[in-house]
Amino acid sequence: MDIYRDEITRILNELEEMLDSYMVEYSRQPVGHLICCKSNGNKQFMHVDDSDGGYVRKCINRKPEMIQKLARKEFLTRSISNLEINIQALRQSVASMVSMDPGEILLSMQSAYRSLPEGAFFDSGELPLRLCGDEEKRCRIARHAEWANRDYPKSTFKPEGRRMSTSRGLYVRSKSEVLIVEMLYRYGIPFRYEQVIPVGNREFSMDFTFEDSNGEEFYWEHAGMMDNYDYAESHLRKLRTYFSVGIIPGRNLLISYDRDGNLNMATIEAMIQNEVLPRL
Repeated sequence: MDIYRDEITRILNELEEMLDSYMVEYSRQPVGHLICCKSNGNKQFMHVDDSDGGYVRKCINRKPEMIQKLARKEFLTRSISNLEINIQALRQSVASMVSMDPGEILLSMQSAYRSLPEGAFFDSGELPLRLCGDEEKRCRIARHAEWANRDYPKSTFKPEGRRMSTSRGLYVRSKSEVLIVEMLYRYGIPFRYEQVIPVGNREFSMDFTFEDSNGEEFYWEHAGMMDNYDYAESHLRKLRTYFSVGIIPGRNLLISYDRDGNLNMATIEAMIQNEVLPRL
């Protein structure tokens, strides 16, 4: 499911929740309905009770609370009707939509195309709707894409460990990294994978490197084995080294964690929306 269908589904879920809430509130309203008429030039509010097949009208001008309840009931009646129509329309839309996810589109193409580089398919200025903004932002994203496509020093550490393939043919080291990459694809965010950077007198490969709006690099490290003591100790030592050269969580380093190798997609999307996108 791509981000456009996800967004419609999110709206659909909100409307369904609203409908449930309105239905509960409607069930607590008094029987009958409100009508407004004029008698001798004066406005009359009438409570009509036709619940038992009869037709009983009572003036309730001196009962403002009942007037308010019946007015609210009429509003709920019309709102529920509109919600049901819109929910049905959205359900049909979701059911009939086809994916606009670039990775799924590539996979639907003949296998002969898969040997071509990504640049054959994607314009560096081509952006998904969530990144389309003013012209200045478009130019920045295009610049980020050009930066990401340049040659950069890549990790040569245990290449056999990169066994998991993304939808665009990038091989990464874990299922969680696949999920992160796929979400970055969906948001159209340019990145570098396992770029090697000097840290003091050593070199480290960062899981994901991005370029911010000022042309400065920032990083996303994923720690996926925090239930392993040795791994956790190594991760903490690495963080201390990063900190010594100004690579600091909350400033230019993002970190995600998991314990079972399956990072939650909602967590990934929240990090992208709240931490990555605002920096681009």
